[in-house]
Amino acid sequence: MKNQGNVRIGVQRRGFSLVEILIAVLILALGLLGLGAVFPVVIREQRIAQERISGSIAENNIRTYLKSSTGLGTGVEQYTYVPTGTPATSVKVVATHRGWQVLAEPWVYNTWISDLRQAFANSPNATTINAPAGPTFEFSNDALWESTWDWSGSNVVLNAFRSTGNITLSEESGVQASGDAARKGMPDSKTDAYEVIVRRYPTASLPLTFERRIAGATIPLAQRLNPSGSPEADSPQYVWDIVARRMIPAPELRRQFLSTTTTAQSLESKANRLAEQASTLQVAVFLRRVDPSIRTSTIGTEKIKLRRSFLDANLSVNDRRLPIGEEVGGGTLGGAPTLNGTDGNGGLRYSLVRQVRAEFNIPNANSNTRRDLIETPTIADDNWAFISQIGQRVVDNLGNIYTIVGSETLLGVRTLRIDPPVPASITPTDGADNLLTSPTFTVQAIRQLIFTPQVPVSVFVTEVKP
Repeated sequence: MKNQGNVRIGVQRRGFSLVEILIAVLILALGLLGLGAVFPVVIREQRIAQERISGSIAENNIRTYLKSSTGLGTGVEQYTYVPTGTPATSVKVVATHRGWQVLAEPWVYNTWISDLRQAFANSPNATTINAPAGPTFEFSNDALWESTWDWSGSNVVLNAFRSTGNITLSEESGVQASGDAARKGMPDSKTDAYEVIVRRYPTASLPLTFERRIAGATIPLAQRLNPSGSPEADSPQYVWDIVARRMIPAPELRRQFLSTTTTAQSLESKANRLAEQASTLQVAVFLRRVDPSIRTSTIGTEKIKLRRSFLDANLSVNDRRLPIGEEVGGGTLGGAPTLNGTDGNGGLRYSLVRQVRAEFNIPNANSNTRRDLIETPTIADDNWAFISQIGQRVVDNLGNIYTIVGSETLLGVRTLRIDPPVPASITPTDGADNLLTSPTFTVQAIRQLIFTPQVPVSVFVTEVKP
């Protein structure tokens, strides 16, 4: 600082102006808002990563369960031979079907094969015979997914599933048929069964009788909750559900069997190959999150554990919950998810895997797009809302899995945009032979989609062979 006469010259000090402070606050606020926006994304990505890991672990466990569980019939001896007397004077051939064997219904599909064998036996001079067209089975008779677990029409299996979450693979048990009715579909009494008896028992001329039995099999809810190990078992996060369908023999094999006049020996060979392929089941598995808004009750001073509220049948209706609830009044398929483990009306209603009719058609001769699936116009509005969710996973009737990436409705036609595209091996539905009993029935054509109202954590498809 300098003095020049009476004038003092110096540096003038000043603070921030109000405008500068406001600008600084604005910049800080924008930065905080940007930082705050990152947290939901990070949390979401962490959740997705965790679900992918959980889904992968669960998928391996589920595959093992479906293919190795004794209760489902896999690896179980289907035919047993029960001798009468010591030494044996007669033998009863008993076919016990359980689990997947019940759904495969080999005795039903093989009925016409056995009839043809019998026709040869009754006509010793015949050298050829015209084979009839199949299939004659009841479960998944059109090779589409059975989504309601009610193929008998009695609602017994469906109602049990709705109220408990337990999947029953048959609603009957005990002896179903005996005598000639039971013989159909069993090993040929003059070949397979006879040879086994000769090897097991010393008398080669034992008279045979036949009996067919069905053993009930259940995939209980307790086995489908995940995680199932301690200590997380009391608070399961996921539950898996299945639907199944019967696979149809390839058109060439059906064509051979139907149109070729054949000898008894070649007929048996073709029939066995046809029946073996037709008895294979495809299973689609959906892993879903447990409803996020479930509130359990308190009995006395004890808070009911989540797992117990799902499984303890001794609890009152008010205290019971299901992992995935949906509203009543939605018809066979059901209403909207309640997200609280109830039916929204004081009761329980388990959410089904749903199915809708669908097609894949190439729009015109100049187009080759395979990224569109067309919903039939009969689909309900709520089902359209569920299936068209971005990120939704759907499975077609051939076992292909797609992710929904978009949708549109144009002139009443509802279209789903999918990823990945429809495989090149699949024929457009409008150009396919859609008559199931035809020997040229087009197996590789899309006719149906299955999905869950909630976007699943994981979806996969596997095959089981009874």
